[in-house]
Amino acid sequence: MFIFLDIDGVLNKESDWSKPFSLSSDCIRRFCEKYREARIILISSWKNGFISSHNEKNTPQIKELEAQLDRYGIRIVGKVCDNRYRDYAVRDYLKEHPSIKEYVVVDDDIKEYSSKDISHLRLVDSKVGFR
Repeated sequence: MFIFLDIDGVLNKESDWSKPFSLSSDCIRRFCEKYREARIILISSWKNGFISSHNEKNTPQIKELEAQLDRYGIRIVGKVCDNRYRDYAVRDYLKEHPSIKEYVVVDDDIKEYSSKDISHLRLVDSKVGFR
């Protein structure tokens, strides 16, 4: 299973945002229990700190995220290119990786999408993070 993942509002909650690039261990645990051994493709602004797995150029925030996900066997395998809308970025990524058949998009902000009818989108309430 591949997951196109936003971080802020999903693996943390609004109350965590006072500290930039923070994570919620509760949100991460719940996410990882649901999506065991998933492969993550970042759609979050956090993607700008991701180069590749185990690359020393990754930001400290990405290293921390990778370490927490790794405990559950979940790996970050890629990132989408910047696009005006995230559904376009997901579409473009899927075109470049036609072997991906099963995926879900997990995000907290519908305004990041051109259409409210994206069938693979699972919206999360940013006030509580992933449940």
